Amino acid sequence: MNEQRDYAVIAADVTAAQGGDGAAMERLLTDVQDVVYYTCLRILRSETEAEDAAQEILLQVYRKLPTLKKPGTYIAWVKQITANHCKSKLSQSNHEVFLSPDEDGNDPFAMFEDVDEQRIPDKAFDNAETARMILDLIDALPDEQRMCVMLHYYDRMKTREIADALDVSEGTV
Repeated sequence: MNEQRDYAVIAADVTAAQGGDGAAMERLLTDVQDVVYYTCLRILRSETEAEDAAQEILLQVYRKLPTLKKPGTYIAWVKQITANHCKSKLSQSNHEVFLSPDEDGNDPFAMFEDVDEQRIPDKAFDNAETARMILDLIDALPDEQRMCVMLHYYDRMKTREIADALDVSEGTV
């Protein structure tokens, strides 16, 4: 989501877009396009699949926006659509996927490393090894469990939101 735009402004754009305002619709899609793509990429682990999924999701958001009853829930609603779509893609494809560095070579777990500790060689090694171990553990999880981890820690979704998105109980999440 574009952090520059506040939820009240987004909710106003939802109402305007539902009334036919094309510029508001464009702003709404722009607000979520990056988070949708990166969520798909983290879950599906394929740039091609993530690009396809993101386009399908954005089209679904465009088509279903008139059915959104609470404009203030737009971001959570899009995240739920994204999670459901990725879950469906994973269940269709039964293939093993791996979380790899992004196109710039950045480690997806670099955010867990303490920048100050990186200046200490022993700590830097320990952090890199820890990140590798976490990556291995997440990769070994079944698809549904991996999705829960990704949605919670990357997309900061709450347990209830993940449960709703994946159509499971909170206890299962």
